[in-house]
Amino acid sequence: MDKASFVKNQLAGIPEATFDDKECKILCPFHDDGNPSLGVSLIAIPGKVAAGGSYCWSCQKGSGWNELAAKLNATRNLGLEFWDAKESAKTPENAFHSLSKDLQQLVKRQSIQYRKPVTEGPWEGTWRGLTGSFLRSVGTEIYWDREFEEYRLYLPIHDIQNRLIGHVLARGENSDIPNKKKYLNSYGFDADKYWYCLNYEKAPKALVIVEGPYDTLRFRSCGIPAIGALGAGQISSTKVIQVLAKGCSNIVLALDADEAGRKATSEFNRQFSEAGCNVVDLNLSQYLTNPEEKMDPGSCPDVVIEDLRRYLKTIP
Repeated sequence: MDKASFVKNQLAGIPEATFDDKECKILCPFHDDGNPSLGVSLIAIPGKVAAGGSYCWSCQKGSGWNELAAKLNATRNLGLEFWDAKESAKTPENAFHSLSKDLQQLVKRQSIQYRKPVTEGPWEGTWRGLTGSFLRSVGTEIYWDREFEEYRLYLPIHDIQNRLIGHVLARGENSDIPNKKKYLNSYGFDADKYWYCLNYEKAPKALVIVEGPYDTLRFRSCGIPAIGALGAGQISSTKVIQVLAKGCSNIVLALDADEAGRKATSEFNRQFSEAGCNVVDLNLSQYLTNPEEKMDPGSCPDVVIEDLRRYLKTIP
């Protein structure tokens, strides 16, 4: 059973549910709703919503199917089931590691040429506050995830010569895809050798280094020349050389304000400093009101962006 049919069957037992070809209307469980104001999508709309995604036109709460089902079960005891893609369709996470060491080395030596997956055209919707026009400007397209039966954002990765070398698949909003799979790199992609969005910079006076794809895009949408390391531990001499090849010697580190981010900041600082770069640590921790909290460029307040803009203007 596909996800759309599954969702429709689950909703059929709700007394006030009304259906049309695309949507089901029910009482919203996220607020005191007296008139059905929550719409649950019965179809997947590329670049906008997955089947089972919901939105309340009264309280403006959006959710994926599993979050909605959990809330309805908690508030109305409906006994709704969670959606999970068939286990038989999943690739075991330890599949590669189960190979012999000799075979692993053989796979690594056979440099797999990147092949762009089949996509369904440019991304039309927004994503976590980023506009569709901005996302399309960085090549974002629509990709259908057959495992989870949801649409993902296809984010292309290019080398400094603007050759397509890989991609990141990001989950959309109101998704049921688990956190550990919210980003998927293309098979065989070496994140320790390439940056995300460095190809868009021609002769930058400074570069702001962040960790993830969304961090990169949020800063870039604000006019900040950010590039993504594609992970806290992803730094190497190869990546440093690529930045130097762009003619940039001023580096601002804006890694996540968590334990992994602080550890990575030290290593990034060391490698760029040894290469002769002027390195400044933005230190997102200074913006935390509670030291137990975490912060990243994707969730930081606007004051961080304003401070960063002011500093970048001082660089000659």
